[in-house]
Amino acid sequence: MNNDNFPIKCDVKVNVDSADARKLTEKIIDTLSRPFKWFFVDRRPLTAQAKDETRALELKIEMAKNLSTLHNIDERDAMALCLRSNDYQFLKGIKEQQNIETIVQDATQITPKILPATKINDEPVDEDWTMDFLSKAKNIGNKEMQSLWSKILAGEVSKPGSYSKRVLDFVYTLSPKEADLFTRFCGLVCKINFKYIHLRLSDNAKGFSRFHGYPEYNITYDDILELDAIGLINFKETVLEHKFDSGKITYDLKPAINTLCIDYFDEIYIVKPSENFANISLSIILLTNLGNSLVPICGSEKNDNYKERLLEIIKQNGRYQISSLNTNVTTPNRDSRGNKARLERFLPK
Repeated sequence: MNNDNFPIKCDVKVNVDSADARKLTEKIIDTLSRPFKWFFVDRRPLTAQAKDETRALELKIEMAKNLSTLHNIDERDAMALCLRSNDYQFLKGIKEQQNIETIVQDATQITPKILPATKINDEPVDEDWTMDFLSKAKNIGNKEMQSLWSKILAGEVSKPGSYSKRVLDFVYTLSPKEADLFTRFCGLVCKINFKYIHLRLSDNAKGFSRFHGYPEYNITYDDILELDAIGLINFKETVLEHKFDSGKITYDLKPAINTLCIDYFDEIYIVKPSENFANISLSIILLTNLGNSLVPICGSEKNDNYKERLLEIIKQNGRYQISSLNTNVTTPNRDSRGNKARLERFLPK
């Protein structure tokens, strides 16, 4: 698939069976080509172009003379400086183009099931967002960060508005080290009624002051503080309370949805009291809006050891029962839609 008016090379052969995958690729190309549709293409005779190139060389010579006079340097050194500047801009442009094309190519290969939308939305992506994305993506050369940017592009194309300019600004300043840390942390993140939360491995909901991170999972206390400092989590003492008698969950007394369902990497668990216990309290760490938007695309993988320890803590020595809704769960990666259909039947209408 190619577009002659598209300023970014994207030779994609769409031979997949999925209609969503095909539509995603087509919309990515349309999204990135739209802001450039009125660009002038120079189709003048070669003789006219040659005259312009001659004039450009004359301007470089004139600039070299001015540099020589202003900075009191040899005219030949000034000319060499101008030529090196021209070479630098040329090579910089090639690298930026390569970065953009790598991200675009990766975006066309993304499996639609990890994207925010159930189906590819026909709504066009805002052109200002597209230009902002390209202005930042051209400077992303790290392979892991390119993967993240390709998922952002595919996600925004599938459902415009999924990733704001504020998210782009944040991810642009995110270092590969910080991104890797957040990815590791998200291996310890689950969803409580579709909201991403970290459930602490502590049977004491009020024992937050004794929290020392998870050295066994390569996440230290300082790592937690760093995630809080950069704005991905809200590291403060927060307690999730589920009152079984009233059917209401609260996060430090803030009302929320009323059924306690836990989704850990597409594995669904329903928590019920074994006897007449009125509520359950669990110590948690909330993710910020930025953190929530990046969890599905950060590339984290589930940690079975964490999951088993967490389920034991939730049971609280037999006070609560946990039933599983899982059938044929084989993929270790997070699916943004997952078992939503099976989970929804336990949630209020």
